[in-house]
Amino acid sequence: MRKFFFSVFLILFSIGIFFPIYSRAQIIPETIVFENSYAKFSFLKRGTDLFLTSILNKSTGYPFSFAEYDFLRITVNNLATFRVTGTYDQKEYALNDLSCQSLTNSLVPTSGGQKLTFSYKSCQVPGAGGVDLNLIVDLPNSSKNSKWDVSTSYTFVDYAVREVEITLPFSRDFSLTSYQVDPNLGAGTIIENPEVNLPLDVDSNGFPDNRFALTKGLQLFPYYRSNGSGIYLTYDDASTLYFKKRILNCVGTTPQNCSGSTYLVSHYYAVPNDHLPSQSYSSEYSMVVGVFEGDWYDAGQQYRAWMQSNGSAGTMKSGFVQNRSDIPTWWKEHVLFLMDPTQWDFTNPTQVDEYVAGMVRAKNYYGIPDGKMAVSYFAWTDLNNNYNYTERKPGLKNVVQRLEQNGIRVILYTFSQGVSDTAPYWSTYNLSSAAMKKFNGATYVLGHANAVVMDPTQGSWQQAYAQTIVKDRILNQMGATGIYYDDPFAYYTGDYAHSNHNTGVGGNFIMQGYYNLFDVVRRAARTIRSNFVEFYERANEGYIPVTSTAGSYGHVSWVGGSASMDNHTSFYAVPLFESIYHDYVPLYGASPESNYLRVTESIPNYNLWVTPGAVYGKIINTQEAAFDVTVDNKNCMNYELDSDECFGSDPALRVLAEKIVAHTQYLKKLIFNRWNASKFLIYGRMMRPPRTTASVRTVTLKDKTGQTFRVKVPDVFASSWLASDNTSGIYLANYTDSSKSINVTVDRGELRLQSGAYGAYKVLGNNDFQVAGILNTSNLGVTVSSLGADFLELVKLPTYAGFDGATTDFNTVRNIRNVSGAVLEKNQYGKIEFLGSMSFEALNLDSSVTISSNNVQYQFSLPSRITLKNINFVSPSVLKNGQTCSACVVESYSNGTLVFRNDGGGSYIAVESGESPSPTTTPTPPPPPAPPTGLNISNVSSNRITLNWNDNSSNETGFLIQRKVGSGSFTDLIRLDQSDVRAYNDFSVNPSTTYAYRVAAYNSGGTSAYSNEASATTPSGATPTPPPPGSTPTPTPTPTPTFSSTPLPPGSTPTPTSSFRPTPTPTPRIDADRDGYASISTGGNDCDDNNSGINPAVRESCDLIDNNCDGVVDEMCPCVTGDSRSCPLTSGVCSGTFEVCDDGVWHGCSDQKYIDNNPTYQRIEASCDDLDNDCDGVIDESCGVQPDACNNGVQDDGEDGVDCGGICSMSCAEQTSGESPIITLVIVTIVLIGAVVLVAVLAKVAGF
Repeated sequence: MRKFFFSVFLILFSIGIFFPIYSRAQIIPETIVFENSYAKFSFLKRGTDLFLTSILNKSTGYPFSFAEYDFLRITVNNLATFRVTGTYDQKEYALNDLSCQSLTNSLVPTSGGQKLTFSYKSCQVPGAGGVDLNLIVDLPNSSKNSKWDVSTSYTFVDYAVREVEITLPFSRDFSLTSYQVDPNLGAGTIIENPEVNLPLDVDSNGFPDNRFALTKGLQLFPYYRSNGSGIYLTYDDASTLYFKKRILNCVGTTPQNCSGSTYLVSHYYAVPNDHLPSQSYSSEYSMVVGVFEGDWYDAGQQYRAWMQSNGSAGTMKSGFVQNRSDIPTWWKEHVLFLMDPTQWDFTNPTQVDEYVAGMVRAKNYYGIPDGKMAVSYFAWTDLNNNYNYTERKPGLKNVVQRLEQNGIRVILYTFSQGVSDTAPYWSTYNLSSAAMKKFNGATYVLGHANAVVMDPTQGSWQQAYAQTIVKDRILNQMGATGIYYDDPFAYYTGDYAHSNHNTGVGGNFIMQGYYNLFDVVRRAARTIRSNFVEFYERANEGYIPVTSTAGSYGHVSWVGGSASMDNHTSFYAVPLFESIYHDYVPLYGASPESNYLRVTESIPNYNLWVTPGAVYGKIINTQEAAFDVTVDNKNCMNYELDSDECFGSDPALRVLAEKIVAHTQYLKKLIFNRWNASKFLIYGRMMRPPRTTASVRTVTLKDKTGQTFRVKVPDVFASSWLASDNTSGIYLANYTDSSKSINVTVDRGELRLQSGAYGAYKVLGNNDFQVAGILNTSNLGVTVSSLGADFLELVKLPTYAGFDGATTDFNTVRNIRNVSGAVLEKNQYGKIEFLGSMSFEALNLDSSVTISSNNVQYQFSLPSRITLKNINFVSPSVLKNGQTCSACVVESYSNGTLVFRNDGGGSYIAVESGESPSPTTTPTPPPPPAPPTGLNISNVSSNRITLNWNDNSSNETGFLIQRKVGSGSFTDLIRLDQSDVRAYNDFSVNPSTTYAYRVAAYNSGGTSAYSNEASATTPSGATPTPPPPGSTPTPTPTPTPTFSSTPLPPGSTPTPTSSFRPTPTPTPRIDADRDGYASISTGGNDCDDNNSGINPAVRESCDLIDNNCDGVVDEMCPCVTGDSRSCPLTSGVCSGTFEVCDDGVWHGCSDQKYIDNNPTYQRIEASCDDLDNDCDGVIDESCGVQPDACNNGVQDDGEDGVDCGGICSMSCAEQTSGESPIITLVIVTIVLIGAVVLVAVLAKVAGF
């Protein structure tokens, strides 16, 4: 019996040894699919290892495959070292390598989609302890994008989590070219085949270069293949309050040679309080991973739409740049910015006089109006380098004040984040309390200067900076107009502490602090200088006053070389952010101070450097625009360098001088275009850059350190534009020394072009144009001269196929908007010779002009000479509109040909003198339009009444508005010769008066019945209606002229009139606000000539103002200010949350809005309180069965089997599907045989 029990024991003991080995070998891989109708995300889970395997773009059918790479990682900080040295001692770990106790996943439906959660439990960090981490992926049903969040909690000993990393490990597709657009430092650098020639974000040792990897608010990283399939990577942080650390790297290569097959795009969530050994953290914003179709431009437009939908946050929250009152007009419209160009001695009065006079001459040479040119000088320290912000360069104050007096704005480069502790106001403002310190208590001093780093969140520093530095020293003492900040974020890598905030770069305190600092400074400065401006040298989407110069449509792309991020390869780029933001913020070209080669070293490269920023609508920036001390220390302006006094007669020097002068002439063209095409390049929207046939060359450039890098550049840069009045244009710039004939492919739909031919007219200024080419389909053939820069406005040409003979060729006229002496002829019947000039833009002459047998009809007001052929009269006379034409003068009649002059449009025929006219066939007119309905009145003030109505017809050519005063009769107020109008502002009202209105639609077939009547009484003029919040008060517009013509009864045919414009008079037109449009009172069409932001070319804003002077207020606005609607999340605690309309824009539903509605809201559900805290339709999804319940080896409640079925993601069928029954039987048999053999051996040893 003893032998039996001992044998049983040995068998069980052996099974206990072998079965766990067998079980461990049975880790069954699980594929987890997460999808909607747009995208499919696939993950591979193998025990406690997790991999992202692919993202499928369902629209294109292309799967982006990912390498089996540990894509979830954490960075842990050694606090023992941190406390001693004050700096980080950190190490990165992959979650898959940390011996996690378990990894579970759950998929739950939400109100609008589904949510996938991966939960790591008790992952052991060597020497530190256990950490838990959740990855939450939310995929709405109706979106191409998923949102990824992380949460973590840990209890360590002398360690803390500093960062959580998510990496997309792209596998190289050798059959397709790949592109990554890297928005480092604000540029959109397009990198061809990034797996091969990536400029890495690493330092010389191969470690992440945190200074260049910290991209602040910039947050769009398109990655796409040449087949049009793209991965859309961005972040759900419209307010841009958080740092975005991103690293580009690759696998299996040295840091400087990215030739491997796996390309890494890594994002790091920075954890606040990274000095605490125990805490919980949830990501403050979501990482967005989705798909798109197209290229970088398409991704940018998807991003633009998202930013527009976040009206209450982000760069677009203040509206279009042309309507922004917080940005002075001079800054929007200035055309040249000089970066500290001087090498002069400002203590020498003679040199100061020469310098100031030369700057003024340069301004005049470049044709720059007063106030549209700015110059910056370094003024961030004084002569003792102690950051007291006094005069750094002796005599600079005198120069600043004299330049300002001569219409040249001065911006002083200042230091926003540091000050000397010896400054006289250090104690006054108790700045020691605002100083940043390392964690060990050491003062944080910038390495390159003697300056203590200040915490921007502290009120003491904000007030000291605003009052003492900006107001007292820079504005009052120096007399400057603004300040130019250093990069305010470059030196924050996290190794600091302060009693009033968290440590590390996590959280939003730095970004929010700087926003507050800038706001305090701006408000304080504008109390004494209303046109004050401030901007800083690194781009951030919260304001984006600075982005680097760029190329277009892959025009300039990184192709490899010995470059690193330190030599600013990102300055060559695609205009990613320009195409997103140009019409919302003024974009400023990158400072050339680091990369600009001296003009005497490489003129061709100098021309290249200045071109992209200008072509993409940025404020032109240069160091060499006015002066260059080049030969024998002679101070000559660049455009004067070919004079004998500068270069003398030396032939070699004269050749160089001529190249320099040629450059200044090229720069002058770029400046000219920015000013004269301002409705596009300053206020317009940048569209998709057009494709061209320009040759592409590879250029090797060298920076100031001597490093070289290679980029692809075209001979001709191109961009396309859409103005607020829906006119469009193309900008072409040839920086080479030979002319280029190219074809430009124009996207007609993108540029809102109608069918038919368009003329490409070169903008020449003063409303003058010159035809440069004809666009019949989508191809435009043009020639751009050497060092040429042409802005071509696309103007629709007239339709005139039905004419012949001596008809003017409108495709070749110099300016279609001002054609003099145009001729229309039908050789058989006669012709019209117009006497004077008029615009023929977009006219359908085939339908609006008739030349037939003994009949000429046209409706233009311009007089003409008419020839009628093949008529047979003895002594003909002329009838106009059936009546004797008293204004017609017969010039000749011979052989059946009558020639006469007239006074303007009408229907002309010849009759025998003294006889009645012969009947003529009149074309059947169209039916009168349907009458308008729903007439109502809004915005009643002492000087304005706004009418609104419903347009019920599709064939009207205009609307007739009638008005009556008090109990009087209706009379015509105005005819609006424009279809699809639904509102009108009547500015001709008087205070305390009752007005009634009615509206009818008309066309050539007659006038409709009138609408209902609507009436209102204006209030007393003593209490005018205040402007809406945020609007800029403007002077009362000139009253709209009224017409005294007899009202037309319903059904009658109105006499056609030209579009309503005040009749021009000989009085000189006045354009007081210099926006290119004269005031109504002097014969123009600018309804507010004291505000350059209001004129017919302006895009209508949603501000209860008629911005474009068309008589219609806030047309096409998405909503009415004050309206509200339910937020997208309506379940759980989000019920009853509403977003409101302000300035015509829905302002979105942020997390804070949901919290304001119900404080229990959580973006990631963390509470177990019987509430749906994250509003996904599921209550307490993080509670209940613990994450490791599906991996504990027993059958729990809710499971169909051991760790499978029911609440577990793995079905019981899947659990056994990894092996076939035969293989399983063989393995089990081997285990049992091994057990029996072991029993026999042990028994023999034991003597049984």
